[in-house]
Amino acid sequence: MPGVVPGDILRLTRASVIGSRDYTWKSAGPGQYLDERLFECRARVMGVESEPMRVEEKTRRRQRRVKTVKNKLKYTVLKLAELRIGDVQELEREGGI
Repeated sequence: MPGVVPGDILRLTRASVIGSRDYTWKSAGPGQYLDERLFECRARVMGVESEPMRVEEKTRRRQRRVKTVKNKLKYTVLKLAELRIGDVQELEREGGI
């Protein structure tokens, strides 16, 4: 994530699955998320790590030339600080779900 530093607290609003082994909430389908009012999740940024440099050689058919592609991805390490699960019955009474 660009622009974050270790120690920042982020509010995560998109989740497709929340639960445990026994009870699970799933979204309606692929590419969809649960309603934001069902949960509140906050995470602390622990650091920004990068993986080792990957070098991939690509060639095209009938070409002698070999193209080298370098790739070094960065990823953000998060630690969940707080997770609150909302009440489904209250949302149903309000007519939100």
